[in-house]
Amino acid sequence: MKSNNTLDNLEELGIGSSFTNELCDMLATTTLFREFSHEDLEKLSHYVHAYRAPKGTKILVEGEQDDYLCILIKGKVNVFKKDGKSREKQLATILEGATLGEISFVDGFPHSASAVTAGKADIVILTKHNLDKLSEKFPKLATQILWRIAWQLCVRVRQTTGILVDHIN
Repeated sequence: MKSNNTLDNLEELGIGSSFTNELCDMLATTTLFREFSHEDLEKLSHYVHAYRAPKGTKILVEGEQDDYLCILIKGKVNVFKKDGKSREKQLATILEGATLGEISFVDGFPHSASAVTAGKADIVILTKHNLDKLSEKFPKLATQILWRIAWQLCVRVRQTTGILVDHIN
């Protein structure tokens, strides 16, 4: 399932029907999926994969284009962006339950920042390909997921504009 070299260091946490309930429990703790029914999470569980990433794993790389969305289940992820002199500056720390890579997932452009695990982290990955497959079989569920991603993007834009207003003269 891993789609590029960025994710090669990840350990798969489980697979198949024996892992479904654990995966549903993981998803239920996240901002993106906490309002979904257990039945919907079960359907979704067949289209996502759970991994453990060691400390220092780059799960998103600024300037690279990927076809997946990451959901942080356990751990912390630091987000970095290069400045005009190519120095990496930390923008944020993402905590458990949050998503990463939503913008590139939606618009298809390269990542605007890098995301690196601050310690051991468990993540769930949803690829565009699997979202398309889910959409064919469960269009209502796929639509709910896309609305939640849009909501998450709106929250991030509002947070960013709130921060930026203090830097305008």
